[in-house]
Amino acid sequence: MKALGPKVLIVALRSDWLGISRLPRELHRAGIRVAALCLPEAYLRQTRYVDWYYLLRQPSPQAAHWRQALVQAVADWRPLLIIPGDDPATLFLHETLLAGNGVSNPCLPPRIHRSVSNSLGDPCYFGATINKNLTHRVAAELGVRAPPQRTVAVWADAMEFFSEQRGNAVVLKHPLSWAGIDVHVCRTRKQLRAAFEALQDPPPARVPDHGRPGSRAGAPVVSSADEGLRLRIERFIEGTPASYALAAWRGELLAGYPLLKEQFFPPDTGPASVVRALKHQEITATAKALTSRFKLTGFAEFDFMIERRTGRAFLLECNARPSMLSVVGSRFGVDLSLALAARLRGQSLPAMRLRSGKRVALFPQAWWSEPANPLLHTPAHDVPWDDPGLVKHLV
Repeated sequence: MKALGPKVLIVALRSDWLGISRLPRELHRAGIRVAALCLPEAYLRQTRYVDWYYLLRQPSPQAAHWRQALVQAVADWRPLLIIPGDDPATLFLHETLLAGNGVSNPCLPPRIHRSVSNSLGDPCYFGATINKNLTHRVAAELGVRAPPQRTVAVWADAMEFFSEQRGNAVVLKHPLSWAGIDVHVCRTRKQLRAAFEALQDPPPARVPDHGRPGSRAGAPVVSSADEGLRLRIERFIEGTPASYALAAWRGELLAGYPLLKEQFFPPDTGPASVVRALKHQEITATAKALTSRFKLTGFAEFDFMIERRTGRAFLLECNARPSMLSVVGSRFGVDLSLALAARLRGQSLPAMRLRSGKRVALFPQAWWSEPANPLLHTPAHDVPWDDPGLVKHLV
């Protein structure tokens, strides 16, 4: 009888997150059994590659309800790995593991605590994996290249930085922004003023209790008054956005690949719709260094801007969870799910070789953004035709 594969549990708190709906298919192909803790209306519910669902009955942030549901799902499914499916889920798992003062949560049953702890990185760096201000503090410690930047407390701070750039555009963003939301490219003072005013209202609640993990274990939860949640302003680097998608295990980078983002939906600040594989030594070295420092486990992604004039890579942010780019690696010769499955089984990593230069049109973003794109009618269009329920739901 064929041995059953290792189990993972996906935790998804947003119903509209695209990337995570595509991941179960790749995990299944790698021989991994998948359960999901999610909302009934989630995209994730449409795929046929989830073996078991645990449904959240309350869509609004209810910490106690969500934690109880997590404990029950982990106790029943007994996963070797818990995978956060979106940024709110990442924050939620951080807060589940740590109590309000940043120390280990005594209310979690020991076995549940171990499951969650073994699936995340070093608690000392939880904040740095989701808060851009804290990410860049660590990047500076490691000597990682990043755009000139600073945090902004008042309008005068933003205007001073803008003036120092001598005509170069700037980017103003919230440190907990995602998917291009709360990110503004500003080329004029008027644009900067409008962006600054738009970002004054607190972002919508993104995690139960409105809490924010601290940057160090034992540190207090970051409040909106702390520097950690100040707006971030940086020089806009003229060039091409890129990402490094990876699978890791306790700080070891198992497999990964850099991708140039050639087209976007929505344009400019939205997720990629067409990507191309490339070899870039600086991006790979940066991803490896930060993966090691954060002791990452599971899927993650680092975003960069490759400067057009020099080819240098500037770090922008970290996403400590899977993305749409995590599921296309097999098309480039580097299968992240296969690498992770080997580690879960205690096996040697499979040999993989990146097919640099290959382009892929991501589904459904490329479909949504440009229905007439000729790539949609070629094998480069990454449509999961063997998952018809998901395809039908997304088109």
